[in-house]
Amino acid sequence: NCRWATNLWRNKDNQLVEFMKLEEGWQGKCVMDYGCGIGLDGAAFAHAGAEVLLCDINPLLLRVAQNTVVTLSGRNAARLLVSFPDAPWFIPDRELDLFWSLGCLHHTPYMGKILERAVGCLKPDGECRILVYSDKRWQRMMGEPLPETPLWKHSNFDKWTRLIDTVGH
Repeated sequence: NCRWATNLWRNKDNQLVEFMKLEEGWQGKCVMDYGCGIGLDGAAFAHAGAEVLLCDINPLLLRVAQNTVVTLSGRNAARLLVSFPDAPWFIPDRELDLFWSLGCLHHTPYMGKILERAVGCLKPDGECRILVYSDKRWQRMMGEPLPETPLWKHSNFDKWTRLIDTVGH
């Protein structure tokens, strides 16, 4: 039996668990955990009955994530290695009920292309649920209001990514 800690920083005031909607019944539904890291979210969805597709750019993390899913949920998960910068998109072997990405997309200049591809992979009633840094963080770190244009098209986007993520810079 698996227990989920609901009082950790990732779940302040139970907001993450509510956002995941684990009580909705995920049995037989397909969830892509994009930027899965060590697989904690994928394990939660698998535990709720979903078929989970783990995606990451790091092959070692994908193996760790798959082990996390098996250990915490007792279920297996498929893995999909995503390569950057040549092919930041993905082609799952079936349509998705949910594209899930928690704290990952703001680390890439390909956010727009990734989201366009994600929407194209969804079932008609599927959805994307993502978590990215807030506009308040942009304003505090960049000293200017959040732009009206998509962030990845903004002239300061590269500067922004270097400030929030030093990986690859």
